[in-house]
Amino acid sequence: MSDDASVGLHALPLAAATVGRDGVVVAVNDAFGRRTGARPGDAVAALVVVEDRAALAGVLAADGGGVARVRLAGASGEAVDAHVAAADGGARRVVVITPASDGDTWRRLVRDERAVREEEQKRISRELHDQLGADLSLLRMELARVLPHLRWTRRDVRGTVERMRDHAGGLLETVRRISRELRPAVLDHVEEVGLRAVLEFVAADVHRRTGLPVHLDAELDDRRVDAARAEAAYHVVREALTNVVRHAEATRAVVAARIAGEALVVQVMDDGRGAVADGAPPVGVGRLAMHERVAPWGGDVVVEAAPGAGTTVTVRIPLARAVP
Repeated sequence: MSDDASVGLHALPLAAATVGRDGVVVAVNDAFGRRTGARPGDAVAALVVVEDRAALAGVLAADGGGVARVRLAGASGEAVDAHVAAADGGARRVVVITPASDGDTWRRLVRDERAVREEEQKRISRELHDQLGADLSLLRMELARVLPHLRWTRRDVRGTVERMRDHAGGLLETVRRISRELRPAVLDHVEEVGLRAVLEFVAADVHRRTGLPVHLDAELDDRRVDAARAEAAYHVVREALTNVVRHAEATRAVVAARIAGEALVVQVMDDGRGAVADGAPPVGVGRLAMHERVAPWGGDVVVEAAPGAGTTVTVRIPLARAVP
């Protein structure tokens, strides 16, 4: 293919296509074309049966991409069970379809894509903080140093320098905020601060950014929870709270965490509508993302919701057995 959007598609060992944010197929590799019959310019919704189009839309709309099980309505004319995954590519998404029986492949795809994205976020966050942040801080200090030497008779110049100093300070705060959002510093110090501090951070951060009151109820022995599990719990809680903010119409949320026997149990509860709003990604997309976070330890995720009675997400992560 000559289109730039198709670069790399043939290298993938799976059926893959790029899809625009408008839901139109931009490019396909040979495997995708054979399996679905899709060509550039086709509507991506036409690839699956009508009943599964909401699930496909949820995958494409989910932040960072998502996964769902769907039935293809492709080239054979008969519905075929499959998994569809989407990786975030900015203006376009890379959509991959695998047979329903090939669960390991698409799970590995999602994990690998997420790991690469998070490593890139970590790198960008550090460069913003260490390089651009340091440069802006130095610029602000240099402008502040110059100010006392400006003659009061040139008030226009002094005023300009003062505004430059203040603007540099504002840019510095913006850079620090973006750096924190890309990769919160607490995640680089999980082993030292412990899970309780991580959960306190995410509860406070969600409240600060969205206004949703989030209460933390934690009964933890941080020594029992290693850094990897604590970071997984952070991502699960943030995913669950993000869903609350977007879809639940809740007035408050509670994050509860405790050690129950040989497992870490974390719950996120809200007082919202208890059902997915019209047009929102289906619960399965977010639930699957959370499940993939805890899967390495055999963890599980249970979502309980009743209309008007709120939603409770319960996550259980087995812990390493304590040394006697």
